[in-house]
Amino acid sequence: MTEVLASLLVRGRPLEIRIAEPADDEALVDCFNSIFPVDHPSVPPMDLATWRWKYRAPGLARREMIVATHAEVGVVGAYPSQPLRARFEGQPCRTAQITDLMVRHAWRRVGERPGLFVQMGKLYYGLYCGAGEERQRFNYGWPVPAWRIGQRYLQYENVRDWNFLAREIPVANSQLTAMPAGFTAQEVERFGAETDALFERVAGESRFTLEKDSTWLNWRYAEHPSRRYRLLELRARGELRAIAVDGIADLRRPNTSFLVDWIVPAGDGDALAAIVAAAERRAHAAGTGALATVANPADPRHRRLQQFGYDTWDSGYFLVVAAFTLDAMVLRDAWHFTMGESDLI
Repeated sequence: MTEVLASLLVRGRPLEIRIAEPADDEALVDCFNSIFPVDHPSVPPMDLATWRWKYRAPGLARREMIVATHAEVGVVGAYPSQPLRARFEGQPCRTAQITDLMVRHAWRRVGERPGLFVQMGKLYYGLYCGAGEERQRFNYGWPVPAWRIGQRYLQYENVRDWNFLAREIPVANSQLTAMPAGFTAQEVERFGAETDALFERVAGESRFTLEKDSTWLNWRYAEHPSRRYRLLELRARGELRAIAVDGIADLRRPNTSFLVDWIVPAGDGDALAAIVAAAERRAHAAGTGALATVANPADPRHRRLQQFGYDTWDSGYFLVVAAFTLDAMVLRDAWHFTMGESDLI
């Protein structure tokens, strides 16, 4: 039995706040579906397989999630996260994406002010965040509905807009980005050892990066139970120069093609062009009409994408960081993030 971290009497029964267990998964899915598809119609219902996949990311054995339960209602709220391995200035560190923050409507003001969401967040911080090898140096997310209360009580900082770089796909093939000479794009089912070697070469270019080895990439894309992505290897004369992931989703714009992820050296313009060319051709064939991606404006690849004709489109999202042992403003420019480091697509 997991230790109860906090308890108060509600409706004659204790409301218990504790670490979530696998046995809570069905009740957590029920809580999610009582909130998100109702309040935010663009959010699809959650299913049990996707929930279990989402909260068993590789790299850390433990589950880092706080749950509030009541005997009569079941799960009334949760402060979930995806613990992630990362590197800062070449050294291993830990972080987490904070995802699916939720409290049932009738329970948001239960207990001491400012409410259950903040109580769970503070307990989460005390358990998992701060100095030490086993603790998160910061965590991050896109908590638009919870932004203001998180800023006031939980150290949330808005560090950067998360805008799309996007292009309407021309009807004529001749107007698509050209595939550089000698390059091929091959779809694969999973990434392997060559991708690990490529990541090791690219990781040193940034002060901060998530640990995006083949284990993480395959979990994130090949093993997703409800979404389908295309995994690509970009080669020139047999050498793996880059990898990429694309897909189609309804994010801000229905039926849009997205370049979700990549590992490509910042200075390899031909390999980046090959990624864009392959993604544009798929978007053209699918008839989606647009291709969008995300890149940090401090990343040299951002400027290169603009040169390919990609403009800034408002995504409606911004990146929020709660920093404990790192400077949030350092992360603002040091982290050359992609779309795949969010749970939005």
